[in-house]
Amino acid sequence: MLVFWATWCPACNAEIPHLIELRKTLGRDKLAILAISNEPPDLLKKFAAARKINYAVASADVSTLPPPFADVSSIPTTFFIDHKGVIKLAAEGLVSLEETKAIIKAEQ
Repeated sequence: MLVFWATWCPACNAEIPHLIELRKTLGRDKLAILAISNEPPDLLKKFAAARKINYAVASADVSTLPPPFADVSSIPTTFFIDHKGVIKLAAEGLVSLEETKAIIKAEQ
């Protein structure tokens, strides 16, 4: 699961508790979660610590990523990627915990 987000984004902040809960219920061997922001690494590190984020957070210039990731134009945007690296679904906007669990279950 790859999420594009920002610390200043209200919908992104609303999604954080869902991702934290998802990490608690699905082990790292079942689901990888990576949240990418174009904000400075130090800001992200402090923000992640303050919010007790329990999944991977990274800083990257999205424009340098390969398509379709470089084409992300709104946040949050979530890519559901299977264990073979195939993008199964891309969702723009807030994805609820229930929706995320249903999408992951459908992919298994």
